Amino acid sequence: MTTPNLSHENAIYPLATPFLTLADAGGKGANLGVMLRAGLPVPDGFVVATAGYRTFVGANDLAPFVEEQWQQLDPG
Repeated sequence: MTTPNLSHENAIYPLATPFLTLADAGGKGANLGVMLRAGLPVPDGFVVATAGYRTFVGANDLAPFVEEQWQQLDPG
């Protein structure tokens, strides 16, 4: 079975989307989808696709801001 590439279709997907992958949905999104399909109690939600996030950040020139905020995090 071929897994569709979510990156070129939409930017937002319901957690119940059956083919969320790590590459398309990130670790948390993909794992919440797996838990939901396994019948575990997961609140309704959605995933912002990785490509949609990257497109938004690029279109709004947010990369410098994100990097600045990342550098200010206290790892302790």
